[in-house]
Amino acid sequence: MSGKKAGFITGANAKLKIGGNTVAYATDLQYREDVQHIPIYAMGKIDAHAYEPVGYTVSGTFSVIRYTKKAAAHTPAASTDNSANSPALYPDVGNQMDPGKWLSSNTVDIELFERTINDLAAAADTSTSVIKILDCRLTRRGISLTKRGVMSESFQFVGEIIQDSGQAAAHSGKADLT
Repeated sequence: MSGKKAGFITGANAKLKIGGNTVAYATDLQYREDVQHIPIYAMGKIDAHAYEPVGYTVSGTFSVIRYTKKAAAHTPAASTDNSANSPALYPDVGNQMDPGKWLSSNTVDIELFERTINDLAAAADTSTSVIKILDCRLTRRGISLTKRGVMSESFQFVGEIIQDSGQAAAHSGKADLT
């Protein structure tokens, strides 16, 4: 069965963009959609008549292996226009964690792309969008470093809605409550 292409997304063929910028060395992305429900009771019944949705939240995490400008100078693969990967390089991300810039900061979209085999070798971007989490705000940032490991920076976020490539029509925008 040679010549078959994998039909699933792996870390090797995935690309993460935050605020329109590709994040170098992103190690993971996790998200969660929650729909809150409340019970509806009727007079004379002791059990709930129905459970109705009243809220929707999106939250998640992602991690990035952190490297510095000095390390990038010695690594040809990392020597891009962004010679380090500090959150300060992405103003919409960096401003969300700066208390002096909270009110003027913008939300960011988090997108997960699947790179095709041709995209890995070609200069043109032929990636396919898989998931897009709209209007995200960062809520937590932390760093993990072990003696024999690499420094990893983790972020938590909340978002407004998710657009899944398979459910683009269903999740095409914010819910209309009118």
